[in-house]
Amino acid sequence: MCDVCHGIGNCPVCSPEPDVNTCETCNGTGKQYFYQNPTTGEIIEVTKDEYNHLPEADRFNDYCEDCEGDGEVTEQIETPITARERRMRYWEDYDKYHEPNFKS
Repeated sequence: MCDVCHGIGNCPVCSPEPDVNTCETCNGTGKQYFYQNPTTGEIIEVTKDEYNHLPEADRFNDYCEDCEGDGEVTEQIETPITARERRMRYWEDYDKYHEPNFKS
């Protein structure tokens, strides 16, 4: 049993490493590229190659919102809940909803 969390879970010592993946939105660049149509004002997302061939006045880029400009997204693998944690949650909920009504 882990000396830090004692089996409660989500521990930085015994929990698995987060699963790091390349961001699918920006393909790992950390940026999103856009084209603004000068006649309609419509904004269209474009690839980096398309962006490089557009006139500078009609293009702009921004940090990717999905990965916050890192180019990678992490997915925390949730550890299974232990019996001890399940009991702790049960009693926390029990106490919350079954407090005695004292009348003075």
